[in-house]
Amino acid sequence: MKRKTISDVARVANVSVSTVSHVVNRTRHVEATTNFRVLRAIEQLNFVPNSIAQALKSDRTKTIGMVVASSTNPFFAQVIHGVGEECNRQGFSLILANCGDKLDLLTTHLQTLLAKRIDGLIVMTTNSSIEFFDHITNINNLPVVAIDTGQNKKLCTVNDDSFYGGSLVGKYLATKNYSKTIFCIAGPVGHPSSDLRSKGFLEGLSSSGYPLYKAKVFHSSGLGLSDGYNLTKNIIDTKALPQSIFAVNDLLAIGAISALNQAGYKIPQDISIVGYDNIEISAYTSPPLTTVEQKAENLGQVAANLVIQNLGNSVDFSQSITLTSKLIVRQSS
Repeated sequence: MKRKTISDVARVANVSVSTVSHVVNRTRHVEATTNFRVLRAIEQLNFVPNSIAQALKSDRTKTIGMVVASSTNPFFAQVIHGVGEECNRQGFSLILANCGDKLDLLTTHLQTLLAKRIDGLIVMTTNSSIEFFDHITNINNLPVVAIDTGQNKKLCTVNDDSFYGGSLVGKYLATKNYSKTIFCIAGPVGHPSSDLRSKGFLEGLSSSGYPLYKAKVFHSSGLGLSDGYNLTKNIIDTKALPQSIFAVNDLLAIGAISALNQAGYKIPQDISIVGYDNIEISAYTSPPLTTVEQKAENLGQVAANLVIQNLGNSVDFSQSITLTSKLIVRQSS
């Protein structure tokens, strides 16, 4: 069968070709009944817009690329969902590349996305390589937004206020366990968000009058469940358990809970646990996890909107956005 054209749609809907174009590309408001006629004609004819021709004509592919460290991490998955929702709302498609947070894969996936002529790029990686960020900021006319990487003067960023979120935990635990030791599982050294959360945590303890010599910060090798489990198991083996543990993300906290449960400790009677992120599963752990909420989907939506608004413009680095966190108290503390 001959491929249906935009002219065929216009004829069946009894409208102009330009009206069909506005409906398909969402480039102008079209009166509701006219919009319905066009959509019905598209469905009747099984019309599929020629995206290649559209891209050549407008120099836009209506596609946003996103490079992420891990699409299986629940927090990242929620952010990706937010990005996808906002892209869809504004008529854009999303191409996702999972790099495993390896610098060579970051570069390889970036080249693949550029070959697909993406209009903008969103990056969510814990790999803060100066060379990588130098590279992506030197790509002409490509707006780039980084999520959860800390402040970066070379590109737009969207972050939660990790220092403030950590300080909320410090102040909360200081009032609960003033005379006891408190540990922090801080993730890998140099990770931007982890470092800010642990620093904010110590500041919150100090500002509440808690003696900092009783607080200890431990760095795990990663940010996953097994990292929290293994580090907590090592702490248990030392026989020097604290009264409370703050983990800088929920996966580390849930791993810690598992290790403590297996060792026969009761939470929060023997030791209280606080996480960070408020991923969906945190409300369903045993016991439900006290955590700091950063709205992951909102981070994604803001980032997607920011990159789309910058299409064709010189990127204004002052647009970097910080979202406020809040403490969600549950039974683990």
